[in-house]
Amino acid sequence: MEIKVLKTFELTDKEWTQIVTGFNQSFDRNTTKERLVSLYKSNVSGYSYHAICYEHDTVIGFTSILPFQYLHKEQEFKAMLSCSSFVLKEYRSDAFLFKDMFEALKEECLKHGYSVFLGVPNKNSHKYSIVFLDSKDVGNLPYYALPSRLFAVLKKGRCKSVDTIIAFFICLFCNINKICSYALNFKEKLSEYSLVITDEFHKARFSAPYYSFSEKKNIKFWYRIVEEDNVKTAYLMDFRENQVRTNKALCTAAWHILRKEKIDIILYVGTLRMKQGLLLKVPSKFIPKPLPLTYNLLDIENKQQFDSMSDLNLWDFGLMNFDGR
Repeated sequence: MEIKVLKTFELTDKEWTQIVTGFNQSFDRNTTKERLVSLYKSNVSGYSYHAICYEHDTVIGFTSILPFQYLHKEQEFKAMLSCSSFVLKEYRSDAFLFKDMFEALKEECLKHGYSVFLGVPNKNSHKYSIVFLDSKDVGNLPYYALPSRLFAVLKKGRCKSVDTIIAFFICLFCNINKICSYALNFKEKLSEYSLVITDEFHKARFSAPYYSFSEKKNIKFWYRIVEEDNVKTAYLMDFRENQVRTNKALCTAAWHILRKEKIDIILYVGTLRMKQGLLLKVPSKFIPKPLPLTYNLLDIENKQQFDSMSDLNLWDFGLMNFDGR
């Protein structure tokens, strides 16, 4: 076996063909090269790093990390977000194969000044990350929701006729919040750890065609519509008023989505350090898919700089940082 670390633009057509096939076989998906490349280029650098495990000329394992620029108390540092991994079924008996790819990425990224690996592992890989990769838990990302058609979300088919009435009152509730936001326009509190946000970042991050963007005067917001088990979900990715998250921007975004899109629920996934009365925080027992944030510190010499990283309350982290779909 051989492991190589390559940048997105260094992969050959033959490698892409095998990578796409590996993804589709491993996760029962129907992804394409174009979709993967779009993900790996959705950052200011315009590329990602990939560890590829070969047996002879065959790709048997693959994992990727996306480069981002973060802030810690106004001091910038370079971090990588782990994503898009697979090992072919017939090679999964080697528990250390993925660890070897991960270590190869760490070694390469240290050369380029990256300090931290971040990850949002799924249920199957979370324990592996803690035990084999020595990842540290930060906490599960919270969910915030505004159900438009409650019984559609609860999958109570006999009660769907009531949803028309509920949708009317939700729209009224949202409009009242929007009006009130002009007087009570709360701003998000600064976080100790956050992304470096620029127009260039937003343009790169949400370049894929499945993201929707709207701009209303000094308010901008991005969202994505996804069908989740027959529930039409609008994921609110980010919302800004003059580059800052505000209550007015949130209400404007939600009102726009409710009027324009025929959706069942609006979801915001991630930390939300802001007073607002529109979205309801989802109790942990009702969260459909836990999303644990983890990290690996690469820059051991400066570890004191990141000694508070394991506290989720100090993070601004959500779907804007990652989108695992």
